[in-house]
Amino acid sequence: MIAGDATLVLAGLLMEPYLLAHNSSNLDGRDMASANGSAKLTIDEKEYDIGALSEEAKAQLASVQAVDRRLAKLKEETAILQTARIAYSNALRDLLPEE
Repeated sequence: MIAGDATLVLAGLLMEPYLLAHNSSNLDGRDMASANGSAKLTIDEKEYDIGALSEEAKAQLASVQAVDRRLAKLKEETAILQTARIAYSNALRDLLPEE
């Protein structure tokens, strides 16, 4: 189990709520190899070989990655919605009668 304050690092892209670092934009576990060819996971400054993890640990890692991707998508959607809200507010302001 990863503690709430644990730092999770996968062998260069930072994402919340964990520090998720990765050498490519592919966050689904395919192409996570570091320069020496083996994918690494660092939790609380301790490094693990992802290939040596149990299937249950790999499943938990995949879940963390899925949540991080969803959070990134929600942040993107939030920025779009905030921009739209500003535009609608400005349009409404332009339609209000002058006092």
